[in-house]
Amino acid sequence: MVLKDQYSAKKDVAAKIRRFIRATLGPIYVPDEIHIVSYLPRTRSGKIMRRVVKAVAVGEIPGDIITLENSASIEEIRAAIDRFTKEK
Repeated sequence: MVLKDQYSAKKDVAAKIRRFIRATLGPIYVPDEIHIVSYLPRTRSGKIMRRVVKAVAVGEIPGDIITLENSASIEEIRAAIDRFTKEK
């Protein structure tokens, strides 16, 4: 998840997001994990590369990332997941 500029990545943000999802969509849709990053892997045309996010989340090699706009986003996602697993 990427926050808008006016928000900061504090621990209570994830809890607020979970409460909002629970209230609007229902408890079945509340995610177990919420990782906040500065940016997501996007193509040069601005589309989020969901397959890359999924591959990084499950620990696989993301594959062809030649159209990736910013390769640092992959490392940021890995770091966010690592922080989460260390907190558990």
